[in-house]
Amino acid sequence: VALPVRIGLHSGNVKTEAGDVFGRTVVVAARVGGAASGGEILVSQAVQEALGGAFTYDGVRSLALKGLVGQFAVFPLVWR
Repeated sequence: VALPVRIGLHSGNVKTEAGDVFGRTVVVAARVGGAASGGEILVSQAVQEALGGAFTYDGVRSLALKGLVGQFAVFPLVWR
């Protein structure tokens, strides 16, 4: 049975306390993952830039992420 997982990737600094991580970076990563469809990998612009052309993307989307101001560019990674 296939299980279509949703994956969202973001990169940045996090805060740690008592073995837990939190902060804006964690929130963005969670929202990007939540915006992905089943079987889709979405990466933030920070990740896309850090990978420097190592992967192919299926365009770019602009998202409003709950609790955050402004629009965020996300890139669907071509992995199949």
